[in-house]
Amino acid sequence: PCAERVILVRQNLGFNWSSSIYSTGYNLTSYNYELVSPVLGLLAYNSNPDGVAPNPYEVKVMGTEQNPILIDFFSSKASGSFKPNTKKNSSLLCACFTSNGNITFREQVSAYVCSGTIQGHYALVTRARAPLRDHEGDGGRVVTPS
Repeated sequence: PCAERVILVRQNLGFNWSSSIYSTGYNLTSYNYELVSPVLGLLAYNSNPDGVAPNPYEVKVMGTEQNPILIDFFSSKASGSFKPNTKKNSSLLCACFTSNGNITFREQVSAYVCSGTIQGHYALVTRARAPLRDHEGDGGRVVTPS
């Protein structure tokens, strides 16, 4: 029989790598969102029968709407120091960063849980707080919301 071996890679990019790579590299701020969790990834690669792949290539792992890939950001093992704010949970969205440079946004399936149908990198995001204009006084001074 023909056997296929696959290597699954689960990644936790933490807060430092997540914000420097995904906020700027994917230009998340142009969508007016900011990260509120580390970026977690799930990728799959081919493997030779001996476990060593000289030129591994990405294997497409896919879920379905009925049987999706679930990403739980509340899990202490998955997110490390992620301290969710339950008061603002309803304002969070799931962001999926794909290898072709696209970002898709979806609602959470439950508190701090995202679902996806493709492999990739996932994070929780919220709308970035935009500076407010102070139209009274000195004509347009930027004031941050309190």
